[in-house]
Amino acid sequence: MKSSFSFWERESFFKGFDSVIIGGGIVGLNCALARKREHPQERVIVIERSYLGLGGSTRNAGFACFGSPSEILADLENMTRQDVISLIQKRWKGLERLRSIIGDEALEYQQTGSVELFTTSQQELESKCHQHITELNDLLEESIGYRPYSALAKENLSTAYNFQGFTSGINNN
Repeated sequence: MKSSFSFWERESFFKGFDSVIIGGGIVGLNCALARKREHPQERVIVIERSYLGLGGSTRNAGFACFGSPSEILADLENMTRQDVISLIQKRWKGLERLRSIIGDEALEYQQTGSVELFTTSQQELESKCHQHITELNDLLEESIGYRPYSALAKENLSTAYNFQGFTSGINNN
């Protein structure tokens, strides 16, 4: 198969790299930045299938967190408590590091919190998450130093947040 790149593109863009980073989202770009900081003399290239940041980094609508209640409970089912604490700490430190590298203004960072919502088809998961709010807050206080979760009743979802069709939620400050 013949390359669609010109001689100049092949010689300038794709020859002689020390590091090749696949993916131009938050993780890929952060990896490239870290590599250049540690090895400034190296040639580093980021390869992205489309426009930079068009993959998973933008599919979450700019939302980043350390884990929802249901996600952390699932982690606890598959990992030790200490491994979950370590994972949460890594997520938290990663968010802090991203903010320090890029800056809150450039990121347009706003700490707005989040709500995990439950529908009538998620009654088992809803019950499980609500039953474990205290345990999750204990775990997060140990991991990141504060207790973020509080239960939201259905009434609060429709009046305070204008969410319709959900049975309850868990607020993450």
